[in-house]
Order: sequence, then C-alpha cells, then structure tokens
Amino acid sequence: MLSTDSLAPSHSWAYLDMIVGMDLTLLPDVFRLGEALGTGATRADVDRAIDRGEIRWLRHGWYAKAGPAPPLTEKWEEHRADHLAQLDLELRRRPGHAASHTSGAIVHRFAVSIRPGAEVDLTAVRRAPVSRREPELGLHSAKIETPVEEIDGRLTTTRPRTVADFLRVRTVPHGLALLDAALREGQVTMDEVRRALDTQRRWRGRPRALAVLRLADPLRESWAESYTFGRLHLLGIPMPLHQVDVLDEHQRWMARLDGLWPHVGVAGECDGQSKYFLREPGDDRPLEEVARDRLEAERRRQAPIEELGLPFVRWTPDEVRDQPEAVCARVRGAFAASRPEQFRGYVVYQGEARRLPFSVETPSVDAEDLRYRRRKRRAG
Repeated sequence: MLSTDSLAPSHSWAYLDMIVGMDLTLLPDVFRLGEALGTGATRADVDRAIDRGEIRWLRHGWYAKAGPAPPLTEKWEEHRADHLAQLDLELRRRPGHAASHTSGAIVHRFAVSIRPGAEVDLTAVRRAPVSRREPELGLHSAKIETPVEEIDGRLTTTRPRTVADFLRVRTVPHGLALLDAALREGQVTMDEVRRALDTQRRWRGRPRALAVLRLADPLRESWAESYTFGRLHLLGIPMPLHQVDVLDEHQRWMARLDGLWPHVGVAGECDGQSKYFLREPGDDRPLEEVARDRLEAERRRQAPIEELGLPFVRWTPDEVRDQPEAVCARVRGAFAASRPEQFRGYVVYQGEARRLPFSVETPSVDAEDLRYRRRKRRAG
C-alpha cells in the first residue's frame, strides 16, 4: 500500500534528538529509526521500548510495533472456525496425533489463506505408518521426534516446526506470505525456522522451503504484498526494494512505496482489498464507501509522484492469482517504457537520498530449482 500516513520530516532528511519519550501512536506499524527520532524520541528511548517489548528490531535501522496482528476478515474467521471443528473431530478420533502443516498454522493463527473444506493435517506424535492421505485428511509421520505444544486444548506442532512444514507443502507465494507476517509479528525467528528445516534433510519440499527463507522480508506490510510479489517473482519479475521512501525535488518526504525497481525506475503497488475495508474507530459508513474513498485517496497521493516522473504498476491479489501473466506483462511494459533518469525526485536507500536509476542486488530464486530430485542409483 502506498503510505503517506507515516510521520515525515517537514523540512529536511535530518533528525534531531530533542524530547525524551517515544509516542508510538505517531509511527506506522513498520518504521525506520529516523522516523522514531523524528518524533522527538532518542536512541535510548528506542532501546527501552525494545526492552519493554513495545517494539521489535527487524533489521538494521528498521523496527516494528509489537502487538496483535491486524483484524482479519469475518469470512476468514468463519472458515477458521469450520476447520477447527473438523480438526477437533479428527484429533478425538486419532489419539497420539497433533495438528500440523496448514492445520497447525490455523491453530497458531498464522497468516494463511483458508479455503472452505480444506483437508485437515495431522502428524503422528508416536511412531506410525508412513505418511498418507485419506478423504479430507492428510496423515503425516516422521522418523524424528515431533515437537508439540498445547494451544487452546489442541495438541499442535510448535511454531517453528509448523512454519517449516507449511513452507514445504504450500506454494512459495503462500509460504512467503505466512513467513513474512510471522517474522514481522515476532511469532518466530529465521534461526528457529532454519533449525527446524535442518532436521528435515531430504524431506519432500525442503528446497521450496529454503527458497522462501531466501526471499523472506518482514518489511512487506501485508499478506497481499508478500503473496503477489512472490508470485510475480516466480514468473521472472525481480524482487523490488520494499517500503522505499520517496522525496520530491527539494528532498521533502512524499510517500512510502510497497515496492520499487530502482534500476528501471518503476514503482509497484498491491491493492489488497482488506486494507481498504478496515474502518477507523467511530466510522459508521458502509464498508464499500470506505473502500472507495481509500482507493481514491491512494490514487490522489500517487499522482504527484507520477508527475515527477516515477511510473506505477498496480494490481490486486485476485489479478495475480487468476491472471499472473497479464500482470507480468504490465510490469515488463512499464520497465520498457520507463525513463528513470527523468525522475526529478529522490528515493531513500540505506538512509541516503539517491537519484534514479541505480542497481541493487535483491534476493532471487529459480523456479526450476524448487523441486527436490533424487539421484538415480547406478545399475549393478
């Protein structure tokens, strides 16, 4: 989402330590150190906020507010309740099993898409026959110990093991959406997931899971951003820089972009419907009206940036899911038509205001390398 809600410096890209204290209401959910300092907080205030668990460190110069995930849709909650009811039935029928994979992710309330009637996943805690599938049920077993915990009365694989299993069996875009959110919300760490995958050598889907780890970036702010950028990447679109600040020709802050390809000077924006349907407290307007107003506000904020010479490509998750090649064609068309040297503004990279174009190496995976291939035994 193109964001202009973040606190931005009013005159320059410099920040001053002036006031003691840190007001988190002035900051977006994911923010730079400079933005925190721009509110009057000091570096010591930031350190104390981390110690109190109010914010989390993401990477050099980037932080996120702690707390629960944004509200999920009512439809998602309905599907989750239906899935949990079926899961509870299967857990009663099969003692010695734990919720795992997608079912485990649903129990842990990870950011996962749920389709009606999705099969239940269980992993044997005690020794069991080989993994197999039954109607609306996936039964898994392993030769290693299965770490479990109890969540709301349900035996479930631990968070790191659940994430590792999910990344192996779901597509890269779905895995990336879950992992980005889990990292952003502090539900797991990269090291925890990597250690879980280290116990699963030669397991089906492990190369796919490792690819998700290479692409993971908690700076992406929504499920829709992670899913769509991951899907486009598998079709040959390079990963952009995420959450990039744009400045005008006088280096005044204008907005923050979902993604930027700095080598060609093109911005990418994902219009996820859920972000437009979240009403502010006290706003009693119909949800459709809220969505229209927010979408129109997004486009008004985009216009001044385009006037400076930075073109945009916008898409929705549905477009990327149903017509990915068409979205890729729009992105490639924008790449071909862009004239980045004509952009009169600046973008901020590693704390420095820079002109376009410039090249940056971003994470990359090859879709052809995601399938594990066993070596054939030699005859004789």
